[in-house]
Amino acid sequence: MRILLIVSFMFSFHAYAQELVCTDVSISTENMPKNNNQNEHNWCVFWTGVDLFSYYEKTPLSSYDLALQYFNNNIVRTEEIKDYSDNGANMSAALIIGLQGKGLCLESQTNFTNGDWSELSVLFKKISSPAKKLSQIICQNKLEDTEPFKEIPQNILKILDKLTGDKKTAALLDLTCGKRYQLGKYGVGSRTIEQYPPEKIVDKLDILLSTSNPASISYDWDFIINNKDYKKKESNHSSTIIGRRLNKDTGECDYKIKDSAGNRCPKNSIYECDKAHGTIWVPKNNLIQNIYEVNWLVKAKS
Repeated sequence: MRILLIVSFMFSFHAYAQELVCTDVSISTENMPKNNNQNEHNWCVFWTGVDLFSYYEKTPLSSYDLALQYFNNNIVRTEEIKDYSDNGANMSAALIIGLQGKGLCLESQTNFTNGDWSELSVLFKKISSPAKKLSQIICQNKLEDTEPFKEIPQNILKILDKLTGDKKTAALLDLTCGKRYQLGKYGVGSRTIEQYPPEKIVDKLDILLSTSNPASISYDWDFIINNKDYKKKESNHSSTIIGRRLNKDTGECDYKIKDSAGNRCPKNSIYECDKAHGTIWVPKNNLIQNIYEVNWLVKAKS
């Protein structure tokens, strides 16, 4: 009986301690970009990076612009890569380059498909094709009467046609965005698995959430679509963490992932998913087993 009482007490204390740490947190996505779909782009880093910028600036900003500024940065760029849409990126570097750059386009300025986010990624992939001129893409996709393509003067179009790949797309954004939105002053924080054990990375995530700050995580996406015993093999995806809750059924802390797959749920996922908002709840232990990195912004005091 005494042993049972001790076990019961320990279980109750663990549940109580978990509840103290795992307070419910819900971070508003009102000012973040819509549930965009990265589709054919391997640009998840830029979606989550822009989530952070947009949240603090209270203005939806463009992930495509951040991506193109990153890949056109002299430190990052190598001419050996012909198609940057297939390339991933370093999260901390993406945030720093965004802060040191020329500002960012608004999300509305790069919404060339009127809210069809999956189609927008396909269109950006086509525009960035090194094999085709912009004039060909406009004609083949019947964009002659669509903004901003109908407003490009012929002499400017000829100049754009001489550019290749993502430089062509970057020049198009320079033309259509005009004066970019200027970001405020921020510091960039990061914890990686090279420096910290995964438990400490998630501890930092808890601190951020407890102060109503979103964070970007890099992790092994395959754990979302495998059994609960799956353990990381590689860092292959980045997403934004926008919430936390105590799961009353399991007694475990869950974290809310805002993904870059649009308004849909991953096929064969074992976790609770909200299709309308493209968000997934994952348990703490599973996140610890598969996380590689957490990144965040620190807004400078005015």
